[in-house]
Amino acid sequence: MKKKVLAMIAVAIMTCNAADAAPMQNPDKGKAMLDIGRSIHSFEGGKVVDGGFSIGLDKNWSMSYRHTNFHPDDWGTRIDTKYNELNLNYKYNDNLQLYAGYSRTKGNVHSSGQPLDTRNTFQAGVIGFKKLSPDLTLFASLG
Repeated sequence: MKKKVLAMIAVAIMTCNAADAAPMQNPDKGKAMLDIGRSIHSFEGGKVVDGGFSIGLDKNWSMSYRHTNFHPDDWGTRIDTKYNELNLNYKYNDNLQLYAGYSRTKGNVHSSGQPLDTRNTFQAGVIGFKKLSPDLTLFASLG
């Protein structure tokens, strides 16, 4: 049972990260960006509610926060998962950003309320940007 739960949490984290909205490309001081979303994934009944906020600190630095609720309902067990992350982002150039931060995943078994292990993680990575047209930019993150 514990291995199934850990597997579902791992899938939830990967799905939450895949659901991210585009990062702030030009973090001017005081510039803010709000992201809110909801999606249904291929899991039976799995739903993601995702929201985030970014704010520019100066022309190269920004801070971003993201909160995701994920409720996979597979293998006959529903898990209520909350994922939070806080990152400090540095714009290296127009095509590359670096980030470092903290993430926390917490959950419980829906039917029993049994808490699952909370995961606290330091994270770091890189985000690449490629402008395809004036209104379309491709981005990818690794980390």
